[in-house]
Amino acid sequence: MEVYPPAINTNLNLFNMDNLIAKPKAKKGRPLKNLNPSKAFEWFDETEYARAKQDHKVWEEVYSEVKVVTKTDFETIDEFEANLRSKYPELEKLDIEQLYILAGIDRRKISNVYRELSSRNKPSIEKETYVVKIPSEKANEYSQYLSIAQAFNNLREAGNNQLNTSLIPQITGNRIVLDSRSMKLIPNAYRFTQDFK
Repeated sequence: MEVYPPAINTNLNLFNMDNLIAKPKAKKGRPLKNLNPSKAFEWFDETEYARAKQDHKVWEEVYSEVKVVTKTDFETIDEFEANLRSKYPELEKLDIEQLYILAGIDRRKISNVYRELSSRNKPSIEKETYVVKIPSEKANEYSQYLSIAQAFNNLREAGNNQLNTSLIPQITGNRIVLDSRSMKLIPNAYRFTQDFK
C-alpha cells in the first residue's frame, strides 16, 4: 500500500499577501541602549572628582602654611620676590638676596615653603572639568576597549590568577588602564575625549 503526501493547496488567493510582514532580524552585539554610535557619551567622573578634591585639600593645607610664613597671599616665589622688589624701587640694582636681608626675611625659609607648595598638585575642583565627553565618532572605539577590559576582568574573576594584565595598558597605548581603587581594568575615557591630542 502506497502512502501519498497530503495534498497542498495551491490556491494563493486564500492568503492575503498584504498582511504578511517579515519579522525584523535580531541585531547582534551590544544593545543600542549601551552603544549608540550616532550620539556622544557624557558622564560625570566621580572618582577623578573625589581624587581632585582630596589633592586640593592637601594643597590648601600647605598654602595656609605659606601664608603664615610669608605673611602674604602669593602662590609662587616669583610673585613674592616681585612684590619684595616693588617695595624698594630705588634699590633696583641690588641683588634679590640683598633685598631679603634688607627686609629682614629668611630667604631659605621662604624658598622651602614655596618649594613644598610647588610640589603639590592644585587641581581644579570645578565639576564641569570632570564631565567626560566622548564624541560620537569615537564611541565605537571606546566601546571596543570597554569590551576588552571587561573580558580580562571576567577572566580574572573566573580564577585565572596567573593572567598578567599589567602589560595591557602598554599594549593598548594607555587606552585601558588599571584602576587603583577597584584593581580592575577600565578604559581610559580621557583618551577618547574630543580635546585629546
